[in-house]
Amino acid sequence: ASATVTIEVTAGSGTGPALTVVPSSVASLLCGQSVQVTVVGGLGGYSATSQHPLITAVVSGNTLTLTRLTGDGAIVYPGAGSVTVTDGTSAATVNITSTPTGGC
Repeated sequence: ASATVTIEVTAGSGTGPALTVVPSSVASLLCGQSVQVTVVGGLGGYSATSQHPLITAVVSGNTLTLTRLTGDGAIVYPGAGSVTVTDGTSAATVNITSTPTGGC
């Protein structure tokens, strides 16, 4: 005799492990300097947004590269900043506690 078993699969919320960034704080990011931090957890497919006009954020795999751009001239910019990483469901923040306010 044979039997048929039906299994219903329902997509869940897909939360996965908590999204974090290691380290979550960068003490100093000088003119033209880049630093890399590691994105851990979440669902993958990360993107990043900088809240500082002269700090760029690029994600490649699990590596987030932060760069303090140069060429700001006489304009004064904030002396600190942050970058938010998201997987589309959750977010984590990297704080940059010190960056030049100008003259780069």
